[in-house]
Amino acid sequence: MEKEIYNTRVLPLIKYVESEQNGKRRVAAIDNLSKEELLSLPSEKARMLWESGNDMYVAERPLSYREGMSIKFSIVFLYDELSVEDKQKYFSRTIILPLTREPVIKVYGENSKRIFPRRIRTKKRRN
Repeated sequence: MEKEIYNTRVLPLIKYVESEQNGKRRVAAIDNLSKEELLSLPSEKARMLWESGNDMYVAERPLSYREGMSIKFSIVFLYDELSVEDKQKYFSRTIILPLTREPVIKVYGENSKRIFPRRIRTKKRRN
């Protein structure tokens, strides 16, 4: 059974650029949005890109996200959720991602227990 692919336009926080130096191909991560632009976008519209095996999907941004964490490489804004002005302003900086799930996954909802199962932790007993 082949998975359905949803080509989704997103505005990533970090963009990857390929370059060639001395015959070697390099990939560099650059900021796609300045701090001022990031502050002007609604923070509740920020989403996180998840990859799990062959699945790639967008979920709510975790509450524990803080500026400067390595998680920023996975933060995206869905193009369809941006305002008309922001769509016009940032269209040239968007990319299209092949997602395997169309709707945004709720991290903290009832459905999240199936997608993000709770890990069982065991405590070691001290003698």
